[in-house]
Amino acid sequence: MPSRLDLRSAARRQGVERPFDILVRMAPESRRIVADVLGTRIDRDARPEDQAWRIINESLRGLQARTHSLQAQLTPFSRNHNWWEIVTRAAGWLGIRWYPGLKDEEVERLVFERFAEAFVEQNLAHDAEAIEGLVVRNTDFDLAIRALRLSRNGARTVWSALVLGTLRADQGLREGVAKIGDWLCHHLRWAWPAPMSSGLRLLHQRLAGVFHALVSRAGAEPRSRNAQRVCTALALIYFQDLVDRTLAEVETARA
Repeated sequence: MPSRLDLRSAARRQGVERPFDILVRMAPESRRIVADVLGTRIDRDARPEDQAWRIINESLRGLQARTHSLQAQLTPFSRNHNWWEIVTRAAGWLGIRWYPGLKDEEVERLVFERFAEAFVEQNLAHDAEAIEGLVVRNTDFDLAIRALRLSRNGARTVWSALVLGTLRADQGLREGVAKIGDWLCHHLRWAWPAPMSSGLRLLHQRLAGVFHALVSRAGAEPRSRNAQRVCTALALIYFQDLVDRTLAEVETARA
């Protein structure tokens, strides 16, 4: 079995160190959701590094393989895609314009924001006012969401995914709004004077539920099933890193 250092070295050599590190940091349930999105087979008892490498590198199903052309997938000596090639392929599938000077994270953000547009259109066509009311009643937590610097649709996607992640099959959005409202009131009541970091920590704790909602309620774009799998996985990986980095920045500023 390769050591953790060997796997990280392999990720560095192939230019996929960034997603590898993000996947390793994920909670086990969140990592399993990303694997399920892509159809990769991971051992639940395996080390995080082994699971992360499988998600990226598995033949035919991993992120590298799914962004190859069919001809490249069937050619034994095709070079594996690096992270820049993966994210720009996803951006191309979504019709997103990008230019070579952008950083990986900036293209990832564009992919996430397009994903969020489709998510909002799919899930908030009729009950948007219920989410807006929840935001107005929970300004401290909204401050934490705004620290992520997402677009309006991006922020609405986070709020609605939190709500949708609480629902049973027989429940509606408004019941989820009441649940999340009670949960926020309970956990943030004594958060002063640091509601932003407390809110981000709460969001971090609920990421698996957010991921589940994002996957189960994802919009229909793009049309290709393979492209949809890749773009959804990229959106989850980017959002994990965004919450991790923002929480670290806020807590460093407080120190």
